[in-house]
Parts: sequence; structure tokens; C-alpha cells
Amino acid sequence: MIIYEGPSLLNGDPIVAIATGMVTPSTNRKTGPMIQTWILAQNEAPHTAVKSGNDAAVCGDCPARGKWCYVTTFQGPRSIWESWKRGGYPLFSSDSFAGKPVRFGAYGDPAAVPFEVWDAIGFQASMVTGYTHQWKTCDPLHKHYCMASVDTEAEALEARDRGWRTFRLGTKSRRDEVICPASEEGGKKLTCMECGACNGTSQGRKSHIVIEAHGAKTKRFEEWISSQPESIT
Repeated sequence: MIIYEGPSLLNGDPIVAIATGMVTPSTNRKTGPMIQTWILAQNEAPHTAVKSGNDAAVCGDCPARGKWCYVTTFQGPRSIWESWKRGGYPLFSSDSFAGKPVRFGAYGDPAAVPFEVWDAIGFQASMVTGYTHQWKTCDPLHKHYCMASVDTEAEALEARDRGWRTFRLGTKSRRDEVICPASEEGGKKLTCMECGACNGTSQGRKSHIVIEAHGAKTKRFEEWISSQPESIT
């Protein structure tokens, strides 16, 4: 389902946001069967947009972009973009999300899309999760549904001072941080859908979440963070 077509709030380029799993639930083992939303540049397939730099429309200044991002853009995002180009998705209806769990941004940053779009979905959904690396510059209303995605403790403290709950990539170092229970180090105790903690400030939760880097590109993250003056690893 197409939930937004228009200019990116990050740089003005045309983007499209699409929800999948409306009929056939996602098989993502970490998130559970949540509706997944994908934010894609209109003018170029995701896997080539990463190489050309056109992914800035949907990823902004995320430090993981083109480095340690875990999303394999030539697979799911590419297939969804190609289906959209063929006219394979219906138009937005917020009622379609009633009582269903939704993940904001399986690929792409939710801050590229107007908050009103997410709010219409969040109002209907049974629960949502979301993350944004654009917490310094985006509409602060996004903190209602999204966690501030941070990569250092200094960033985490700054985001919290601005009223965000944080989701930090790294190792646990603070009492107010909880290890992601869907992660390997968290024992894979719960799926994201079962946990539901990464929902910004919408449910009044106070804890912040931390997860260790994972996947084939972990070394790239470790090299990057070791070069940061505020690194805590």
C-alpha cells in the first residue's frame, strides 16, 4: 500500500513510502509479523541509489549509510520499488492499519515523510516501532513514535536532553539503558512486536534501548566509532 508519494522532508527529492505485509504478514524473525514500511527514492532503484548518493532523500545524514547499514537494498527494497514502478500497490487507507502492529522504516528514515502520515497510521495501529537518525533536525513530533537512533553515548545524552528516548548501537554502559530483548545478547526473549518498547514517547515509557552491532558489516561500525572522540567502546 502506498502511504506517501511526494517530496522528501530531508532534501526535497521525490520519494515514496510503501507498507507491506497488509495481507501476508512479514516473516521477519526479529520483528515478528508486523506490517513493514519502506521509504524509497522514486527516481532510482534503492541498490543503485546507495551508490549514486540519491539515497540521501530517504537516509539523510545517517552515518551507517553506505558503510555498516544492515539493509540489503538489492533484495527487499529493490523488489518493492520495482513493484511500485509497475503500479502494484493500492493507495493509502489508514483504516487498513486498524488493530495491526506496524514498523515505521524497515528501510529509510521515517523523518523523510510528514509526521501526519505516521500519525494517521499510529492512531489506528495496535502498536508501532520506529527509529530516526534525523533527531537533531527533523520535526520534533516524530519523537512521539520514533526512537532517536544514536551511535555514541554523547549523542544519546544530547538526544535525551531534547526529549527523545534513544536506541543506541553499542554496549550497555548506563543504568537507564535496557538491552534489546530481540537481540542475540538479549537472549532473543521477545520479538519487536511482543516487546513494543521502541515506540518513542507514545506510551510513556522511560527506558532507553541498546543493542550491539551485528552482521557482516560490524567491523566497519567498530572502526568508525573507534575514531570518534566520544567513543565508549
